[in-house]
Amino acid sequence: MRMLKATVTAAMFLFAIACPLMAQEKGEEAKFDREIFKKSAMSIARPDLMACRNSDAQITQGSDVNVDAFARNLHGTWVNRDNRTMNGAVMETDAVLLIDMSGGRAGSAILIDRVNLGHPLADAVLAQATTPPAVPQTISFVHCGLQFVDQYVKVSDQVLIKGLAIGTKVSLPTTDLREAWGKLVAAGYFNSFTMRTAGKQSAVGVKVSPVEGDGARVAFTSEGLKVTEKTIQDGMVPGAENNLPAIIGGMFKTSVAPQSGDGRAYQAANMKWEGEYRGVGVAIPAGSPIFGIEQGIFASEGSSYVAANRVETTTSPTGDVKTLALADGYATSECGDKSGFEAAASNPNALTMPQAQKASATSTATSTSASQTILAFDRVIIGRPGGPRLPVTKAKP
Repeated sequence: MRMLKATVTAAMFLFAIACPLMAQEKGEEAKFDREIFKKSAMSIARPDLMACRNSDAQITQGSDVNVDAFARNLHGTWVNRDNRTMNGAVMETDAVLLIDMSGGRAGSAILIDRVNLGHPLADAVLAQATTPPAVPQTISFVHCGLQFVDQYVKVSDQVLIKGLAIGTKVSLPTTDLREAWGKLVAAGYFNSFTMRTAGKQSAVGVKVSPVEGDGARVAFTSEGLKVTEKTIQDGMVPGAENNLPAIIGGMFKTSVAPQSGDGRAYQAANMKWEGEYRGVGVAIPAGSPIFGIEQGIFASEGSSYVAANRVETTTSPTGDVKTLALADGYATSECGDKSGFEAAASNPNALTMPQAQKASATSTATSTSASQTILAFDRVIIGRPGGPRLPVTKAKP
């Protein structure tokens, strides 16, 4: 009887996962996997590649964004420890994002993003995160063209600079992010890294200052194969480029402001980050900064904030239907350049950075690149999974 029960259970599971695949076999795109989870799959706050199958998702639990609450929500420490996929493959990620919004709607932030270099940074910060945040939440970036999902988990409501100092082995001030960034730059943290030379689990390494494409980096595949960057360029180990080491850092001037008065049903929050980027093992000359703008307009959807280009349809009490195209997507003016992506890598169906944002990026920032490669994300979600509905404030007329 126990064997029969196990067989029936397995058969039911296989049936459950096979049914949604039938539509794909007929050449149709599955909008959701199972009928009972249809609303979950088609939510605009869905923080995974389901966003690419339901790009027409709409705000269904909207309200006005309380801009001050939105700013306070950002404040704290966020960690990405292996919560990234590129082209559908999981990358070894060691990233920390510190956001200081103690000044209200204006603040600063530091991002240090390391790949395929172990987890000394994330682990050091997590060790300092002794008090969990009041509300569990994540920041998720989704890019369909690159099959890219990047998720940061909030680990503390405090700005844990001490953890950053321990993880980077650089003596840093404990209160000022801009001063901490200056110390990191002066210490040459973004000029080189110690690259592993004897497998992922080995501490054996060599200090290098490579630039993407110069052939200086080596990668270790999941099966333990050691390959050079040149071998990957020659197409001999397809996909191993996701295993190459790199560091990118960013220092940001952050600000949020209300977005309303353009016909939208609810007030949103316009978040803008003016960044100085540095890196090694990427398309940035070691020791040289590039500058750019990251910006998006976030609407309230239930217990989350969502930035996505979308079409909003509203019906008035008299029955009049109004359709409004909202360029609310999140984009970065330099992400393509610093990551070595071509412009064509952006989702061809997604709008690029709104013209106002593009003009701001061009006029405010100078770059070492000849031209900017704007990277537009299909969806960015700042979420409070299972949390209370966000605070509501009426938009001013």
